Amino acid sequence: MLRKRFNFTRHWADQMSSGHRYQTPAFFRDKAQEHHDLLRRFADVVEICDVGCGAGELFSEYQRLGMNVIGIDISPAMILAAHERNRGSEVRLQCVSDTFAFLSDCSSDTWVSCGALGQYLSLSDLKALLVLFASNPRVQTLVLFDCIEPARYALYRAGIGALPSSSEYVGATPSPNPRTARQSLKSYLARVHIWRIINANRSTTIGSAGFAHPARLIKRITEAADLELSFQCSAHYEYRYHAVFRKNAR
Repeated sequence: MLRKRFNFTRHWADQMSSGHRYQTPAFFRDKAQEHHDLLRRFADVVEICDVGCGAGELFSEYQRLGMNVIGIDISPAMILAAHERNRGSEVRLQCVSDTFAFLSDCSSDTWVSCGALGQYLSLSDLKALLVLFASNPRVQTLVLFDCIEPARYALYRAGIGALPSSSEYVGATPSPNPRTARQSLKSYLARVHIWRIINANRSTTIGSAGFAHPARLIKRITEAADLELSFQCSAHYEYRYHAVFRKNAR
């Protein structure tokens, strides 16, 4: 269950940005290209449903790459921002109140979600998502982009692990760089976050970033659902990974 002290839905309800590390066209182009290339490796895509499309930063780049995509989000403000970003283009964007209900009747053959389903669903909700995925005969591939690996995230927050150079994306404003490893680690240990490294087999919550699910737990629930699973490290984050789910040939 989601922690009562932090309401993810309420937090994102009025946001007009999806919270990516950089907010530049170059970053979104590169990120969408990474997703496009991964999908070409694992799926014969006809139509994509971008679940939790946010303000449409990646959605618009998917369209630019020639992908047939529809976007959904639970936030009216985000959908409004996505329409504004894609002004003048014919797009299919929809605000939904119940994501699972929408997906149960979704005809898209590929579902993708970047930093949404993989972060804001608890492990039990992810199990329910995989059951839904397996039961919908029209969808064949589900990709959760940028899931957070808790142990890697803990090391990153401790200052162990490099950020991309701020000059990598011209004009970009990156997330605050970690302080020196010594200073950051001292602060980190003081806040007792180091337990995420010790308990790397558990899902944890990290404030507005949602849930961090270890890849090994994702693998475990995938095996229970009789699905194929592949992993790939994110090209743009030190502590994130992509999970690709496909239906086994029966």
